[in-house]
Amino acid sequence: MVLFHKLLALGLVDSFIAIVSITSMWFGVLLVSGPLIYKQCTVTDKKRAPWIAALLSLGVPGVGQIAIGKYKRGAVFLLLAPLIWLIGLYMYYIPTLILWLYAAYDAKKQMDFTRTKK
Repeated sequence: MVLFHKLLALGLVDSFIAIVSITSMWFGVLLVSGPLIYKQCTVTDKKRAPWIAALLSLGVPGVGQIAIGKYKRGAVFLLLAPLIWLIGLYMYYIPTLILWLYAAYDAKKQMDFTRTKK
């Protein structure tokens, strides 16, 4: 409780609440509309499908994987993202950047693998 009052005195609680609100809104929008956007875009242009999945995973790690139907893989990235973000607070966000980039790469790779397998 003392920590909360110190943060309140510094004015950091309002900033933290704003950041959490914006992040959760962004997360919700991409998680709900990401797969729909992906399906609509791939109907018209199948060559861009891997890149769209990668862009969705750049927005929120795991959404690109969910959009292409790799639900377990997407859930792992979704669960790892907050943990890696917290670790990144103390390591200059390098682990967070690595996770975001790897999630995008993995979504594109999984899409390419799915297309060649069929």
